Amino acid sequence: NHSFFDISFIILYKVKNPLFFTQKCDKIYGEKLSKFFAGFFEKSLFAPEGRRALDYLHGRGIPDDIIRKFRIGYSPDEWDAAVKFGRSLGYSDEEMAATGTVRKNEERRSLYDHFKGRLTFSIWNENGKVVGFSARTLEKDAPVAKYVNTPETPIFKKGNLLYALPIARPEMRNLNMAILCEGQLDVIAMHRAGFTCAVAPQGTGFTVEQARILKRSTQKILLGFDSDNAGQKAILRAIELILPLDMEIGV
Repeated sequence: NHSFFDISFIILYKVKNPLFFTQKCDKIYGEKLSKFFAGFFEKSLFAPEGRRALDYLHGRGIPDDIIRKFRIGYSPDEWDAAVKFGRSLGYSDEEMAATGTVRKNEERRSLYDHFKGRLTFSIWNENGKVVGFSARTLEKDAPVAKYVNTPETPIFKKGNLLYALPIARPEMRNLNMAILCEGQLDVIAMHRAGFTCAVAPQGTGFTVEQARILKRSTQKILLGFDSDNAGQKAILRAIELILPLDMEIGV
C-alpha cells in the first residue's frame, strides 16, 4: 500500500539518519492514514449507519455540498469500525494508534475507535493535508464531552492549527481580512452566509502561533467570539496575542 517514493525514502535514509527518518515517516504515514480515515468517515455519513448524523446536519441547515466541501463525516457507533478499516488497508495497530484516530486499551491490549458514534470534522494543516479530527457528540445532554479531538501527535499540534484555513485563505488574501470564530459549526455558518474568510482556532484557545499563521495571509483579524463571559475572556486573550504582531483587530 506504499508508493515507490515511500519505499525509496526508507532505503536511502533509514541507516544514515535514523532520527530524521523516524520524523519524516511519522509525517508521511500519519498524513496518508488520516486522509484514508477522513474518506472512511465521509462515506459512513452518507451510508445507512450515518442517517441520524446526516439528519442532524440537515437540521442545522447544512446542505450536502457544504458537508462535502468541509469533509464532515461520521464515525460509526461501533468500537472497532475504524480499526477494521485501517487493518483492511494493511496498516498495523501501531501505525493506526499513532494517528490518534484509534486508541489503545492497555488493560485489554486492544484498539478502539476514538470517535465512536460522533460527527467528525477533518482538520487540515496549512498545506491542506488532513492531520486529525474534531468530533462532536450527537446527544443533546450526553454525560460526555461535547467535543473530543485527536490527541497531540507528530502531525497534529492543535496550537498550530486553524480550522478551514485552506478553504478560507484565498478570500483572506483577497480581502486582507480574517474572521476568527469559536468553533467548527460557527465557521461553517459564516461560510454559508458568504463570509468565506472565517476560521477557528483548534484547541481550547487562540495561540500566538495561530496568530502568526494568519499574519502570513492577512493584516486584519475580526474576532467573532460569543458575547458570554467565556467569549469576552477569549477576545481579551486574542487581543493580547495579536497586538504585538502589528496587526489590525476588529470585534
